[in-house]
Amino acid sequence: VFTKARHPRAYDMGQQEMEQYFHGKSCRRTNNIEEALKKKLPSLASEDVLLIAGSIFIVAEARRCLLNSYLYESI
Repeated sequence: VFTKARHPRAYDMGQQEMEQYFHGKSCRRTNNIEEALKKKLPSLASEDVLLIAGSIFIVAEARRCLLNSYLYESI
């Protein structure tokens, strides 16, 4: 799953560009990290590992989303 950071200078890779770089691979694109997590998290098994890679902005956004959802679910 590909997405872009919520940052004014973030690069927005389009679907066509993704298909060019990752020819033959299954790729999905989302508008933001929260949408990406909502699409991917339900399909993970308990023994799976979710790798979040990219800029520090992507990782920080993912961390915020995951912590907020964890805190919300535990109330």
